[in-house]
Amino acid sequence: MGERLAWVGSYRPNAWGLRDMHGNVAEVVADHYVAGQPRPGGKDPLVRVKKDGRNQIRGGAWCSTAEYCESTFRGSLVGGVKYNHIGFRIVLKKVK
Repeated sequence: MGERLAWVGSYRPNAWGLRDMHGNVAEVVADHYVAGQPRPGGKDPLVRVKKDGRNQIRGGAWCSTAEYCESTFRGSLVGGVKYNHIGFRIVLKKVK
């Protein structure tokens, strides 16, 4: 486990040229947490976010143990609460 959040781009890119994919902050995703999903061999469909106040997170954070930092990790959190280890990914397209 790390000691604190790392600056974006602090580490080398992976084989696909992507950076910061695991373990800096857990990522809030546009999906709703469904306990027991996905099942082995099943599909992982996008589920509309419900208004019950729980959001799905993927990956792990700097304060997580290794098993939570895998891209397959799925968890949930209560919305409206501030966490120092939860974030979201911003994707920018280069303008020529």
